Amino acid sequence: MRVVHVVVKSIDDFLKHKDIKLNVLLVPLGLAWEDKFTSGKQTLSQEWETTTVISQVGIESFTRDYLQINEVDYIELSKEFGLYKRDNIDVSLFYDMDGHWNADGHYFVCKILGDHYARKNTDP
Repeated sequence: MRVVHVVVKSIDDFLKHKDIKLNVLLVPLGLAWEDKFTSGKQTLSQEWETTTVISQVGIESFTRDYLQINEVDYIELSKEFGLYKRDNIDVSLFYDMDGHWNADGHYFVCKILGDHYARKNTDP
């Protein structure tokens, strides 16, 4: 993972010299919730229950720390997805079979990014 971090930092440095801003997205997986991606979990492994959870908390924390220390901008989609899921229990943002974002998931990411860049453009 450290190699990936070094590559991201190198890309950020390169882009900064060209006055281009890099934003890293911390992207959620459907595997992060026990009630999402249920069919796909059993397709991936017959040993997995439909409620199996694969957490990204550790790797996201490690990556977030690295990005902060190296002053690389990032957007935490996982946090936003978690808040959305808490408040919209009946809406799924993922396809059940493969864990990719469905139309609602893509729309939500579009909203997150739109709000993020709108705030950036109005901040002093």
